[in-house]
Amino acid sequence: SQHGILKASIQKKLQESLESYAPMLQEKYYTERNGRYVLPMKATYKRSVGLVHGRSQSGETFYVEPLVLVPMANKLKELEVAWAQERRRIFRELTLLVRTHIDFFRSSMNVVADLDVCHARMTVGEKLNGVTPLIGEQGCIYAQDVMHPVLMLGGVDVVPNHFSIDGQSAALIISGPNAGGKTIALKTLGLLVWMMRAGIPVPAREGVRIDFFSLVAADIGDAQQVTTGLSTFSGHLVRLKEIVEIANPNSLVLLDEIGMGTDPAQGSALAQVVMEHLLDRGARLVVTTHFSRLKALSKVDSRYTMMAADFYDGSPTYQLSIGEVGQSHALALAQTLRFPSHLIEQARRLLTQGERDLGDLLLELEELRSTAAQREEDLRLELIRLEHERRELAEYRKEQERRKEEIEEEVRVAFGNTLYQRELHIKQMISELKKKPSLKSASNTVAALRNMRKELQEEGRVEQIETLSEKIEIRVGDRVTHKLMGDGCEVIRLLRGGRYQLRVRGMLLECSREELSRHAPYKAPKQPVLKTETSMAKKGKADPRGDWNTCDLRGKRVEESKRIAEKFFDDQESGTVYLLHGHGTGILKTSLRKWLPSSPYVDRFRAGRPEEGGDAFTVVQIKTD
Repeated sequence: SQHGILKASIQKKLQESLESYAPMLQEKYYTERNGRYVLPMKATYKRSVGLVHGRSQSGETFYVEPLVLVPMANKLKELEVAWAQERRRIFRELTLLVRTHIDFFRSSMNVVADLDVCHARMTVGEKLNGVTPLIGEQGCIYAQDVMHPVLMLGGVDVVPNHFSIDGQSAALIISGPNAGGKTIALKTLGLLVWMMRAGIPVPAREGVRIDFFSLVAADIGDAQQVTTGLSTFSGHLVRLKEIVEIANPNSLVLLDEIGMGTDPAQGSALAQVVMEHLLDRGARLVVTTHFSRLKALSKVDSRYTMMAADFYDGSPTYQLSIGEVGQSHALALAQTLRFPSHLIEQARRLLTQGERDLGDLLLELEELRSTAAQREEDLRLELIRLEHERRELAEYRKEQERRKEEIEEEVRVAFGNTLYQRELHIKQMISELKKKPSLKSASNTVAALRNMRKELQEEGRVEQIETLSEKIEIRVGDRVTHKLMGDGCEVIRLLRGGRYQLRVRGMLLECSREELSRHAPYKAPKQPVLKTETSMAKKGKADPRGDWNTCDLRGKRVEESKRIAEKFFDDQESGTVYLLHGHGTGILKTSLRKWLPSSPYVDRFRAGRPEEGGDAFTVVQIKTD
């Protein structure tokens, strides 16, 4: 632009002037005075080369504008004035253009300001690693791993703490040593509530809840005012009076060292009645104190919850423990700060017996509470262990029952197959005897049948078990058989409700009467009488059960089972068949037996006998053509 070109020309002239006027210059440089370019000339030459625009404080240096630069500087000034006038003209025209839309622009500016505030809130929340709290209207604060936001922003390594306030525990009393973090905890709760109201994420663990409080009232710090003549205690009383008057059911009241600054007995009494009044008004209350009277309130009033600032190895940890009573440790802290030891010892001797007794009582109560809490935790772990063992035993019993059913089924199938093979062999011998009737053949057939009968008796021999009924008296010391654990069980105790305690191979087992059985003498079965198929059919006897005449319906649905059974009946020419439906819930068994009379294939049916597999089977006689 013309302005830039002219300015560059002036600076070039100045460089040339520095060379030509070098002997006259105080120093070799140029500068500006009143918007004009000048050279620092010696006092002797101040009027020799141009116009004077100023001088130094010492009077030895004058700032002179060379005459050769005056026309160019005047032109530059004219350009700058013209540029300023044009700038004002443009601004005036633009202002006239937007004037009719002033309300829109003002609204947009407010929106941008709100967005800027929201961005600032979220920026602070991100720096604090904050989370968005849950909000209610019941006056509750549930927060874990809470940290003071201002200390975090200052780069301090903050110790997190937990807080809980609700309708049942409406007041927190924080006690403990000086410089232990009590006031910081108080301020942290107040800041959390205000951050929630401002929409700033709070520095706490996820899941924090901070309800809306319409009033947050606090009395923190020294209230002394020299100008008004208020003492420390008087200042606190003025604040307490205001808080008592304005507190409502939706208030959070924060009181630091309530009642301090006067006689401890009177101060603690006043503090207690103020706290009770605020709680009766429905307010939520957080108080820090050293008064033993206030520390004991949680033992007699469930609305108060104690929190103690921990003190370890002579130093505060800044960690608050819920449910504990903190000692002030004033003398211990003085000793840590290297206070004269003889003065500390004299202070200990000055403590009254009552003051020592109350402190000892609070410590004893706290120890008892800790012991009870530990025992409760031990019992809880023991119950968990016992429940785990009970579940394992139940699983073991279930597995044993399942395995027992599998073994019984395997034995039934194997015995049925054996019967079937024997039946085929008997039929073959009878057929051969019919073809070649002779005394020798008949004698051989009879001998073979006797041997076969003996083998079946040995294979099918099962120890008979007599179930203990209510008529059989059971005494301590009796040896019985348990369905799952087997023989060798000794009754050692009779329990209520008809239950018994047994000793089984060094273990104790509780069971009902139905789970017990007693060995009965074995009786050999009567010798079976060989009958032909025709005579068995006439008497209603069933054919032996085997894979060829058994239909397994276990695990099938009712309608599906009916279709499978119909097809199975259709494949049989005549004789006896077995439907295996199992026990289960009994639905499949009941439904099938209600349906069988309507089947065109069925002549008659009945439940299976014990030797046939029991009620888990239904024996069906197929109609003959």
